[in-house]
Amino acid sequence: MDVDLLKALLRPRKRSHYLGRVWRRQGALDPALVTSGCISAGISTLGYRYLDKYPVLLDVNGRSITESVLRHGHFQFDLFEVLSQFYPRRDVQFMHIGANIGTSCLNAFEAGFRDIVAFEPVGQNFSLLQHNVSGLGVKTRHQAVGTEPGRLEIHLSRGSTGKNSFMRDFGEGSEEVEVVRLDDVVDSKPGFLWIDTEGYEVHVLLGAESYLANHAEGLCVEITPSMLKDEGVAKLQTILIRHFKHFYTSSGQKIETLDLGSLVADGRQIDLFAVK
Repeated sequence: MDVDLLKALLRPRKRSHYLGRVWRRQGALDPALVTSGCISAGISTLGYRYLDKYPVLLDVNGRSITESVLRHGHFQFDLFEVLSQFYPRRDVQFMHIGANIGTSCLNAFEAGFRDIVAFEPVGQNFSLLQHNVSGLGVKTRHQAVGTEPGRLEIHLSRGSTGKNSFMRDFGEGSEEVEVVRLDDVVDSKPGFLWIDTEGYEVHVLLGAESYLANHAEGLCVEITPSMLKDEGVAKLQTILIRHFKHFYTSSGQKIETLDLGSLVADGRQIDLFAVK
């Protein structure tokens, strides 16, 4: 085991100092080894300076998010660099549905958005979200977003807390959460939606038809075909075409005619941009 990592595990008060030395040696340590070592030592969170600027706590069970941050210093900040190519406005409300621990909110703030709203239903993630965006003026809501208001059980993924889902039961427990309709709670102002809800995207958008028609200037949606299935992919395409005119891949390539079925035919998860 890396000596500085071992010292970090054994000396909690100086953990950030020793971990900082580990992170500065890029490529010196596999992030998966870091997280597994922390789990073995009973450490649930890691302190880190996100984008070399924002002090955050990372969930060691965050898997792809945590390991990406440890490896690159961020999680998907490159998507915001792509977004700026075809949507330069930053004076609109940025709304993140499924905010997890807040990395996309931090990306949005770094990219220039200042009116940011974050929805996250799971208690543990929400606590880290509040900590990670504190002082930035982000409005946090401990809620899920769906088609109808009420309460639902969300399935927890203990081994990857970014995968908690209404659509897939991992057999690892659940948590009852509040669900709201976006149309019932959003401000009447121009906005940009960022949606990452592990297969629940259609439900989110069906509860936001008025917002999509009258206020949303664009969105980024993560699409997981294995959870949406063919029917969900078709419904999502119908909603997107009804409200948006221009579509782009996560690399910034413009899609002349949207055909989601073809885009996800290989089964891989994708991020898709849509703007008015």
